[in-house]
Amino acid sequence: MDGTRRFGCRLKLYPTVAQAERFAVWARAGSGLRDLLLERDQACFEETRGHLSLNALRDVTYEFAEGHPGLDWPAHSRNQHARDHAVAVRLAFRRLKAGKRGRNVGWPVPRRSRPTTIYVHNQTLKVSGTYVRLSRARHGWTRYRGTIPAGRILSGRIRHDDTAWTLSLSMEAPVPVHVAPRRSACRVTLSPGSIVMADNRRTRSYSDIASSTTDDRRLARLRRRVARRSWRCTECGNLMRSDRRSGLLAGDKRQAPCGHWIVDYEKTARLRQAETAVRKLTLKNRNRLKDEIHNVTASLVRNYGQIGVDVRAGRGTATVDFLHQIAYKGSWYGREVTLRGTAAQAETGPEANGANGRGDLA
Repeated sequence: MDGTRRFGCRLKLYPTVAQAERFAVWARAGSGLRDLLLERDQACFEETRGHLSLNALRDVTYEFAEGHPGLDWPAHSRNQHARDHAVAVRLAFRRLKAGKRGRNVGWPVPRRSRPTTIYVHNQTLKVSGTYVRLSRARHGWTRYRGTIPAGRILSGRIRHDDTAWTLSLSMEAPVPVHVAPRRSACRVTLSPGSIVMADNRRTRSYSDIASSTTDDRRLARLRRRVARRSWRCTECGNLMRSDRRSGLLAGDKRQAPCGHWIVDYEKTARLRQAETAVRKLTLKNRNRLKDEIHNVTASLVRNYGQIGVDVRAGRGTATVDFLHQIAYKGSWYGREVTLRGTAAQAETGPEANGANGRGDLA
């Protein structure tokens, strides 16, 4: 190891109305720049059967900047969009070459959903207490919620999901100093619904990690609410319940009872609110599960020098997190981590000795 490690963290931003409007303008500018890059690259492909160079893509970004003089958009953010587009094009052509589909298959890069990412350079990002600021943006300090770990900020991305603005940071920090373990070895068993740790002194079960009965019941109630909400026909205003619409789609019937196609239906406000509630609760449960697994894996690598993991669960989200965390934390602290079980072997192979397997605790 080179003595440093890279990791990421995510913060929730609370911008003012003016700051949120500025972020939205920059996000739309990124969408427009991506569309322009895609258009120019596709035109180049139709003429030369190749793609634009990185310098040519940067020229397009300069042209876009000159056409929007009042945008006040950082140059590194524009250049990062150009680099991302160049990487996407190269990967698309590489997949074509690997599949041996020939050169006359047409433009291989599909038009994807509109991006809402704002790239942030570490030299422009200032942090003070519970506020962050883009020094060249001249829009003031933005309050955030979360904890920034100790380390050096490399870059960041501001994006907007269905509920709020978030700032994702890429950071670098020294590897923790190897600390002598308190005990020699332990055995961890990953079973469906629980994690059991046993050593020569005691046995401890973490049976409440997999799920919360209260949250599960609430999530089921919210999903039933989504099924009862309606879609509205854009032609005649007719309402159709979500479960009825799902049944028509499952039966491969595209025509609604009103006679119009299902694609002409739009979500009502109550349906959007119910779906947002489901997404927020799902994200909350996911974060709670990951945080609890972090606590368990951190305790294991700090206290034990040899950790044997017996995977008896399927390949699911919880076991993915556990095996991934026990692998890199064991590497940080110099611990020996061994895996057993068919689920672990399916992902890591019989020769692997790290924790990259998958499992399902829920």
